[in-house]
Amino acid sequence: MRKVLFAVVLALLSLGLVVSPVWAGTCPKKIQEVKDAIAKGKYDKAKTDKANAILAEAQKDHDAGKHDEALKKVQEARDVLGLAKATS
Repeated sequence: MRKVLFAVVLALLSLGLVVSPVWAGTCPKKIQEVKDAIAKGKYDKAKTDKANAILAEAQKDHDAGKHDEALKKVQEARDVLGLAKATS
């Protein structure tokens, strides 16, 4: 039983090492999508300033390895601009 449990734990840890770098690559793409929307859209200065500030925070979170937080902030910036919810 211990060997099975050990194998399961080892498999989950290995999966985490593979999935984390893939997840990390999502942040810059999502940040850029919002920046592109700002560049193409006609948003008032207050909204673009707020969205850009949130995106800067998202980039800092990404750089610090806090990818879940970064993606939440990207969605917050999208909400400020009234953009549809991001898809995976």
